[in-house]
Amino acid sequence: MNQHLAKALHDYTSRNINFTNVIDWHFCNGFVLCNSECFGIGYFSDSSKPTNPTQKHHANSLFVTYCAGDMRQVLELFEGQFDFVAFQREFKGSGSVRLWDYQKTLNRIK
Repeated sequence: MNQHLAKALHDYTSRNINFTNVIDWHFCNGFVLCNSECFGIGYFSDSSKPTNPTQKHHANSLFVTYCAGDMRQVLELFEGQFDFVAFQREFKGSGSVRLWDYQKTLNRIK
């Protein structure tokens, strides 16, 4: 199994989250990217409500739900299509959503 997919599977199942349901939801409502360099899932949203999925043609933000491996692979896939990248990180009990400029974020991790 791809090492990045295996990490995602472990991260979700260790929290008793049904990984198949997560993947199914992203296939229907967002994107799933898996290759030898990374595994990433996410969806399209509006920057005013980045945690609410929307259709891609109404979105100006890419919400990255999970990424293991080279995040550049995920961001480069959608380069030039969105103004913002969003993600939610659990840190010290805070699940705050971060919304960053897409191109600046991509340039930072290149």
